[in-house]
Amino acid sequence: MAGWTYGRAQRGGAIDAVMGITFWRAAAARRYIMSTLDTLLHRPRVWSIAASDSSGGAGAQADLAMTHALNVDCVTLISAITAQNSVGVQNHYSLPVEQLEQQWQSSLIDGLPSAIKLGWLPPSEEFRTWLLARLSDVACPIIWDPVKQASGDGLPTPDDDLFWRDLLPLITVITPNLVEARWLIADEQASLQHAITALHAFGVETVCITGGDDVNDKAVLTYVSHQAETLRSEEPECQVLPQFAIKQTRFAWQAHGSGCHFSAALAANIANQQRCYDAILFAAIYAQAAFQNASYRGSGYHNCFAINQLPSIDAWPEVIPLSSLMANAVKSSPKVGSLGLYALTSELAHLEQLLALGVDTLQWRVKDPTADFTAQTRTAMQLCRDANTRFIINDYWQLAIELGADGVHLGQEDCVTADWQAIRNAGLITGISTHTEWEIAHARGYQPSYIAFGPVYKPLSKTLRYLPLGCEQIAVWQQRYGSERALTCIGGITGDQVADVAATGIPSIAIVTALLPGPMQVEQHCAMRQHYPRP
Repeated sequence: MAGWTYGRAQRGGAIDAVMGITFWRAAAARRYIMSTLDTLLHRPRVWSIAASDSSGGAGAQADLAMTHALNVDCVTLISAITAQNSVGVQNHYSLPVEQLEQQWQSSLIDGLPSAIKLGWLPPSEEFRTWLLARLSDVACPIIWDPVKQASGDGLPTPDDDLFWRDLLPLITVITPNLVEARWLIADEQASLQHAITALHAFGVETVCITGGDDVNDKAVLTYVSHQAETLRSEEPECQVLPQFAIKQTRFAWQAHGSGCHFSAALAANIANQQRCYDAILFAAIYAQAAFQNASYRGSGYHNCFAINQLPSIDAWPEVIPLSSLMANAVKSSPKVGSLGLYALTSELAHLEQLLALGVDTLQWRVKDPTADFTAQTRTAMQLCRDANTRFIINDYWQLAIELGADGVHLGQEDCVTADWQAIRNAGLITGISTHTEWEIAHARGYQPSYIAFGPVYKPLSKTLRYLPLGCEQIAVWQQRYGSERALTCIGGITGDQVADVAATGIPSIAIVTALLPGPMQVEQHCAMRQHYPRP
């Protein structure tokens, strides 16, 4: 009896211990699950309304693959089921509107979309009525990649070329090729500019004419245009250049689904809340990566393969104003070494203090010139010459040429209007301010001597309509572009933060407020020189 009692007690203790361990593990599991919910569940969501592509290269399959590669959730509302391969579309079946409505309602239960991407749309009156009603009820951006003809045999299109006119005012960004753009405006002979203008007139905010189907041996051009009345005031770059082209390397082969991958990447980027122009730029980058990594098909028309891959700096796209596409190419600006400690001022007395400190580069930045501006600029330039310090004039490139300054620094707006041929003929060093990925691509198109990134931190001297970049972003850009040309960065940098900036590897910093006259000027200069000694 005693043995049995002991055994039962022993077993009871073991059971209690196991239950305790089980309880602890369950509690730990709950804590772990709760701690990872944000990571697992809170991705932005794209809704794709498109046909299923049984070959896997385009349609809903491409939307799924591309959005997932960019860490964006994708909900598919299938408009049609197709039988197709690398040769063409052999058959298709458009789903009834009742089935699409059920897909819509089912998707709503899991939450609203961050963006909607449209692909091929069935050309029936019933479907059009349903789609217009549903899209009119949503507040998110809508991206449409219209399909006039799939690879090989085409999917059906409306008999009325203006069948989709009522849809166009609801579209945020449309991404046709030129043939599809002409189809949408019912003008098969329309020029590129006329097609863009007509699509804007029909109510589309942003037009991206993709150029992958053009016959061009050297480059792929994606043409982008924003309607002036709808430019996003919070994004200054949209006002700087309403029309431009993205220029990329062309590959020798053909591949199915490049347009789908572009529009899907664009929808994912917009869902990820990228700036408008950055979203378009990176959509072109990811679409080209899908094309470059296409899966082989024996027909010679291969399948694009979605991948989150950035190109080397040699293959990084350029942004070119549409007005400049037909202009003669101009030579690159002179190369410069490190700009070192780069100071900005608008006062002669302050300039002399900066030269006495021994700054490496000086920018003469006068925003409100007076009658003696030219004379003061000439004096400032001579003082820099006497101190053997590089002298850069901000904005006024004509005066820089006239006086023979070392160089000129331009903002994004000034790049568009400046006479670059005259600047290069004068042998001026050129620098350009940038704040976003798109602005860097825009600046690189002019082949400047250096590029300035900013603001690193919240500026101390002025208010900008750009968020601070932070040192992590500066490090990314330094690694990507540092081998190509000189770089500097600006915005809120003080002696307390300079070590963090220097850790990014960027070889120059540009300073305004921290080196203003005052009791801390020398101390600030010494702190900066610890990390940025004279080149």
